[in-house]
Amino acid sequence: MIRNRLVAPELSEAIADIRSRIADGPILPNVSVQEIRSHLRSIYDFRKPMPLNEVIADVETMLSNWQVQVTHPRYLGLFNPSVTDASVIADTITAAYNPQLATWRTSPAALMKS
Repeated sequence: MIRNRLVAPELSEAIADIRSRIADGPILPNVSVQEIRSHLRSIYDFRKPMPLNEVIADVETMLSNWQVQVTHPRYLGLFNPSVTDASVIADTITAAYNPQLATWRTSPAALMKS
């Protein structure tokens, strides 16, 4: 059952690790356009496939280093909500099932009105 796999201690630990790294790091990235372009050219060659775990690791590194960290405790720009275990699990479940919410026939539970 998907629920038991998603609420694993490893997921909670991974989320806690990401939160800790964000809190201990800078809020704003310090990177040039050329640095990002150089990185992308050195990693990605669209003529050959790449293992998914390598892509995931690289995307996480880029997000960790090269974006504004809106969940940082000292970020006072737009008031974005913090990431919670529940929100990560909800996004994961939604991505796994990819619900089609367009009509009653494809997703009756989502279209129920009280």
